Amino acid sequence: MNYKLIKNNKEQKDSGALSLLPVDPQWTLDEIIMSPQVREAVDDAIAFCKNQKQIVEDWELGRFLKGDGGCLGINMHGSPGTGKSITAEAIAKAIGRQIIMVKLSEMIDSLQGQTEKNLTELFDTAQEGKHIILFDEADSLLSKRSSGTNNADATNIIKSHLLNLMDRKNVIVIFTTNFFKNYDRAFVRRILFNIHFPDPTKEELTKLWEFHLTPKVPKDVSYEQIADMSEGLTGGDVKHLTLKICTRLSSNRINRLDEASMKSIIDEYKKSIKQNANQQHQEIEIVEQNKN
Repeated sequence: MNYKLIKNNKEQKDSGALSLLPVDPQWTLDEIIMSPQVREAVDDAIAFCKNQKQIVEDWELGRFLKGDGGCLGINMHGSPGTGKSITAEAIAKAIGRQIIMVKLSEMIDSLQGQTEKNLTELFDTAQEGKHIILFDEADSLLSKRSSGTNNADATNIIKSHLLNLMDRKNVIVIFTTNFFKNYDRAFVRRILFNIHFPDPTKEELTKLWEFHLTPKVPKDVSYEQIADMSEGLTGGDVKHLTLKICTRLSSNRINRLDEASMKSIIDEYKKSIKQNANQQHQEIEIVEQNKN
């Protein structure tokens, strides 16, 4: 992966400047397993990106777009591990652009006005270099505006600034989220493409296992059988399970995958997911109780 350093780490520490790292996207659409409906929606987004000049200028849609033509927003939402982030890379690769993967922890600054400056620098850099911006887990930034506290007022100023940038800058911005329902309606109205990534079907799970668990991995169980055991899991889960399986095979903890060993590993993984979800739910309840 080729990195182009806009602000190096030393400069960032010395001056408080934002570090922006456009990268070459690695994934292609043909490598990603998705439903025909999702692929069609993604293809539409790519077609708009490629033909934006014709659509906006030649066909005069720019008459009702603000600033330099308006930000092209693409939002991808669905369960964790359904391929949203890698699809963002594939979109960038399809239209031949580098992508700036934004870390919101770096974007948000405690100094008054600095977060807005960071966002402006991000959009300016992306527009000048024709880069795509990716906000992963964007619900933390695009959530509904609130009121009543100083912190809420400061957050609302940041969100209003982002809305203004989306109106004024000619930039492609991709958002991904597991919590689309938390988005503020003002952001939803500015996003042209909203693409839902559903959990994989059995057929898609079979293809995911075929992609991850190659024929070179010693096994006496079919991909269809593994897909049956994996109901309710996503592509991200399949990736993690593949790493776990191959680690155990390489260390001789198991010699060859069969139906029993595969079921044991998947059941163990599902149990850990459920325990983690229960723990997170309990933590959220504690936070809500403390608020009250």
